[in-house]
Amino acid sequence: MKRGIFISCILIGVFIHTTYLHGKEPQNRNQSRATENSNQLKKNGLHLPEFYLGQSPLIVVLHGFNSGLPQLQRFQQACQTTYLACAPFTYPSKGSIVEAAMLLSKELKTFRRKYPQVRLVLVGHSMGGLVARMCLENPQWNPGGVSDLFTLGTPHKGSHLASLADAMNPVLMILQGDFRIGKMLFNNPSPAARQLLPESELLKNLNRLPPAPG
Repeated sequence: MKRGIFISCILIGVFIHTTYLHGKEPQNRNQSRATENSNQLKKNGLHLPEFYLGQSPLIVVLHGFNSGLPQLQRFQQACQTTYLACAPFTYPSKGSIVEAAMLLSKELKTFRRKYPQVRLVLVGHSMGGLVARMCLENPQWNPGGVSDLFTLGTPHKGSHLASLADAMNPVLMILQGDFRIGKMLFNNPSPAARQLLPESELLKNLNRLPPAPG
């Protein structure tokens, strides 16, 4: 109980630091980091810290809808200031939640084979919390070794906001100078937006599952 409260306090502090206090970094620094991480950006999965030696616990943080690795890097850096090892997990953010959960399961099982002694703490922001839940609450996908799961702003009962964001794509395309008419006309909701709807079968089935042990 005390361990969970302690970790909760640290993660809340990291989240506040990342969201409200850090601010925007200089553009040239962002560009250099984008260059350094160009290879990582091409690959979805678990991104372990450089020179990771099996420190425990390992904080695995998952992004939300229409997000990715750049949005997680400040969280990772904030964790490092508190001497916590943090590994972002990325996935196609508009793709299927089921497929993202399967990828998370595969990546964590691979990690556990190499570092069976490491305790894992999962932090899911928005849709990332649903991906983490689906992985942990399915007995076949649960990798084991996860002691805590924290969800931040996760729509456990669903949300229409993702569908609204998809519907705005044509407007964003025009603002960005992209005038591909075909893409605008066939702007169908993404798999993730459909699965995030409150009435989706995925959410109904997920909320029927018992909480994962741990």
